Amino acid sequence: MNLKIVGDRIHLTPAIKFLIDEKINQRIGKFLTHLSSDIQVAAIWIQKEKLGLFKVNFDMELPGQKHVYAETEHILLESALVDLSHQVEKQIKKYCHRS
Repeated sequence: MNLKIVGDRIHLTPAIKFLIDEKINQRIGKFLTHLSSDIQVAAIWIQKEKLGLFKVNFDMELPGQKHVYAETEHILLESALVDLSHQVEKQIKKYCHRS
């Protein structure tokens, strides 16, 4: 999956990019193997809030005008990414069963 990562008030270190790849890209990508790679495009935004929370958004368009969107906040970035991946996974599984 081609994942565009945008950070706001956070430096996207190699460790953070690895965590995103592990928790989001690899986990979600395995459900999209039936789609061509040029369709597997998503964006993830990570924002560090003033209270120390990480706000993370995921946005993706799938064939058939299906919009996959999820958002979460957590004090730990890894926990936010795990929660986000669960939300996205549910939506993509639902999409795959309908198509």
